[in-house]
Amino acid sequence: MYCEYKAICYKIAYMYKAPVALTIKDVRSFILGSHPGSDLKIQYFLASQIAKRAESKGGRALLVGGCVRDALLRRQGKDLVVKDVDMEVYGWQSAELRNMLASLAADPMIKRRLGLKRIQLNEVGRQFGVFNLVGLDIALPRTESRTGPGLGRKPQVISSAELDFEQASRRRDLTINALALDLKRGQVLDAHGGLEDLRKGILRAVDHRSFGDDPLRVLRVMQFAARFEFKIHPGTLSLCRAIDLKHLAKERVGQEWHKMLLWSRKPSIGLQAANKLGIFDKLNPSLAKLYQANKKNRVCLGRAVDYTAGKAALFKAAENKKQLLLLAVMGCVLGRRDASVFLKQINASGAETAGCLSLIGLFDKWRVQFIGQKRPTDLDCAVKKLAFELAAKKPALNLFDFIILLEALTCLDGNNSKKQRQSINEIKSRAESLRVLLKPPAAVLSGRDLLKLGVATGPELGKLLNLVLEEQFKGTFDNLRGRPSKNLALEWIRNRLK
Repeated sequence: MYCEYKAICYKIAYMYKAPVALTIKDVRSFILGSHPGSDLKIQYFLASQIAKRAESKGGRALLVGGCVRDALLRRQGKDLVVKDVDMEVYGWQSAELRNMLASLAADPMIKRRLGLKRIQLNEVGRQFGVFNLVGLDIALPRTESRTGPGLGRKPQVISSAELDFEQASRRRDLTINALALDLKRGQVLDAHGGLEDLRKGILRAVDHRSFGDDPLRVLRVMQFAARFEFKIHPGTLSLCRAIDLKHLAKERVGQEWHKMLLWSRKPSIGLQAANKLGIFDKLNPSLAKLYQANKKNRVCLGRAVDYTAGKAALFKAAENKKQLLLLAVMGCVLGRRDASVFLKQINASGAETAGCLSLIGLFDKWRVQFIGQKRPTDLDCAVKKLAFELAAKKPALNLFDFIILLEALTCLDGNNSKKQRQSINEIKSRAESLRVLLKPPAAVLSGRDLLKLGVATGPELGKLLNLVLEEQFKGTFDNLRGRPSKNLALEWIRNRLK
């Protein structure tokens, strides 16, 4: 009953725009969650200590930025994890703040409580008062301005103990990121209507005059739209469409794509947002063409990325594997040539590019054989061969991953999707029976085995190994139990060498 009462109070506070106040227990719960990492617990403890020390000398320490936003979204029931904590300390000069943090880092009781032998104080930006303790960023309130193209990374920063929260929070990009939380009082500070925007699910710029100073904010809107499934305010949408993106560094663009693809439940929302924001027109012409001229492929791409993201989340795929599958899905819809260009535009690594293009090639090759008109006469052989090829990729994939790709892209052939799904289910069934769905078949013979039979090192050895693999996939060496026998393989080689 008490929990229900609190939930009703929160809703009433939102409805009437009343100041939101939380108990300290609530704050800790919403920030840390049920299974916090050790670093986050350390950061939260240090933040609470800084808040106490700041207030004892007439200052005020606030949690700011993404940690407050994500904690409040958790309170609304969103399945989010607060990754790290940021603070701003008001009413203190830079030297005073540094001395206070150095004293905290050297306190033996604090180190004993945290189980740390040493707490390192780092000055991340001495000129504008930013410090770091075990991943916790502590800063003085500041304003930022950028005065030329391509200066998104190097703003002119002015930090001052005299700034109030409304002035300092104006440097933020979106209202939902311009919130603060007073750890001592459990009070949420909101100078720009961020709480209301959080409740309504709206992305809105804090300051239209300074928003475009950093063009990367347009891509941040894209990834926030996907991650939180929020709508973009019409004024902010128009503002973003007018911003020039040509000076953005590719590595910064790639980071936002990485967040959008990996951290969203429905990446299709991010793709739709990117099209509306003008990102495709300015940075990704091939995607702009697809979205504007081919409704079928646009719909297919959206369904495919959402399906892939859902499957990857369900089976807890590693981030590098999830990203590779999502990029491959996009690449299969775009086509190999446009996919190669797109991967460069988002600053994909050499390994990601090679893995993605290789997977597109495998998809084009095996899709025709598995679910097209040219079905292989020996399906078992084809399934084992593909499982072996996938395992050689980096990161290593398995047939289950490839089947996700096939399932995601059944929409490419429209009316044949039902027939395709039947074919895919048959492949999956055969892979399970052959025990190659999650791991490849182990090679029955190695190069060492052939060397013992007197085969010389060199090209001939490699050719023989490939030949042995082909025969293994055909079942030539299978024993009565249906498993490849090393003895049968050795006998086959001896007969061939005679």
